[in-house]
Amino acid sequence: MIWHIFKKDWRLLWPLVLLVALAHIVAAVLSQILGHFNEPSDLTLMGRFLFPVVALFGITVLTVLVVHQDRIPGDTQDWLTRPLRRRDVFLAKLLFVLAAVQGPLFLVDVMQSLWDGFSPAASLSAALAQGAAIFSSLTLPALLLGAVTRSMAQAIFAAVGLIVLFAVLVVLFNLLGQHTAPAGGSGLLWMRLAAWDLFAVLGTLIVLPPLFARRHLLRARIMIAGAAAMVVALFFLPWRPLFAVQQWLSPQPEAGKAITLAFDPALGHSRDDVPASAFTGSGGAAAIALPLRVSGLPSDGMLLLDRAEIRALAPDGTVLYRGVSWLTVDGAGSVADAQLEVHPNGKSDVPAHQVIFFPPRDFARIKDKNVRLEIDYSLTQFGSDGTHVIAALDGDARLGDAGWCKTRMDPEGDDVEIGCLTPASPPTCFTAMLENPAIGQHNPPYHSCQPDYKPWSGTILPGLARFGGGLRFRDLHGLAHYPVDGAQLGQARVSLQFFSPEAHFTRHLTIPSIRLSDWEAQPHQAEVNANSPPG
Repeated sequence: MIWHIFKKDWRLLWPLVLLVALAHIVAAVLSQILGHFNEPSDLTLMGRFLFPVVALFGITVLTVLVVHQDRIPGDTQDWLTRPLRRRDVFLAKLLFVLAAVQGPLFLVDVMQSLWDGFSPAASLSAALAQGAAIFSSLTLPALLLGAVTRSMAQAIFAAVGLIVLFAVLVVLFNLLGQHTAPAGGSGLLWMRLAAWDLFAVLGTLIVLPPLFARRHLLRARIMIAGAAAMVVALFFLPWRPLFAVQQWLSPQPEAGKAITLAFDPALGHSRDDVPASAFTGSGGAAAIALPLRVSGLPSDGMLLLDRAEIRALAPDGTVLYRGVSWLTVDGAGSVADAQLEVHPNGKSDVPAHQVIFFPPRDFARIKDKNVRLEIDYSLTQFGSDGTHVIAALDGDARLGDAGWCKTRMDPEGDDVEIGCLTPASPPTCFTAMLENPAIGQHNPPYHSCQPDYKPWSGTILPGLARFGGGLRFRDLHGLAHYPVDGAQLGQARVSLQFFSPEAHFTRHLTIPSIRLSDWEAQPHQAEVNANSPPG
């Protein structure tokens, strides 16, 4: 009977199935046209966002519609009076979703990866990971939504209601003093999506079977709304329990055991000024650049500061200020500006300056006082996944798990561009460097680190993932000169080093007495005039 129900749904919905499959195909074809360097740029929006989103929307609508073919609300459906086992109806809907809704997406992803030369094993595993992410994040919630509504209009109204519930809860939590940014800008953001996926899976297992069997609609709707509220509540969990979970998931928990951080005033002031943009925005910001000495980091590794909790205390123990090293996610004192990366470069002790942002009023109140500074660090040690090389011009190389990379000169003639494709998640952190081995010289490296600590591969947007960057070899204004210039590109190569997280751990630093004004950071004024013509 399951097969008969499936065939009935197919006869009714096959045009929409083909339409959604066509959206997947168009998105894949556009991705192939865009290639490694996202050209022509006019197609970038359609190929990388519009058609993938349309395809995901089609998956959601198709899932709701297949459930509505034998809807649960109401008492006029023939499946309620015919001798059909309700378990068979539920399993038939689930089979349709897996085969006709998720199946085309899986096939297109596999074919696209194989077309680009990735191995069958890599193509299948990446398509399965991506399919599982979409199934948990979109398909299962759509299945639940379709089961408790009578029509598409009701489903849309219910979806809008859940969005309103989300917004109300966010406002309520903020009014209670809880903020949505505990994991903002960090590698722990995957936990929010994981919470959504977890409740989607649990909701399917707990709500749908009894809903089809006994049709207790009110109970099911209350449970779905309650699960949505719990997902929002999990968004507001404080940092420490979230990071404790991440520590437990560390691939090599003992790897960071030898790493220490110490205050080292002998290092003096930082030579790298903080960008002027870091001080502008809502409310503004003040900052210090705290001199630190980091020891115990492996020579080929990297240390990343995920979060620093700051407390400034008076001599009698009174707390004068409490905050984190950054103020906002994307405004003044942003996460990116406060991010600290330490690269040992073969040294056992590495100097570093940690930028800590303060609200201007708080900083003015405490900056000239002798305070006791206590800092709780959440840190991640990265290990090197090896180094790969590729020709600087017209390079074309397969870099194993890292993907398929190409190089070229950019249209302006001042950068070597590197563009990489991968069916899996792109590397969390990587460094690219333009070098000439014949003379032993290299230009300043390009480094990208977008921490993402999720313990699985796959993203919500279908298709191949992209990463890359530009390596400068010429200053169009003639103000800077590079060791490896345009005349050497024929001999030059690009060196790529990839990093992956090994251990997540915490450290505590206490500075018994410090005057913050001694280490006040100034904005980099040159940035203000960066767009001015030379001379």
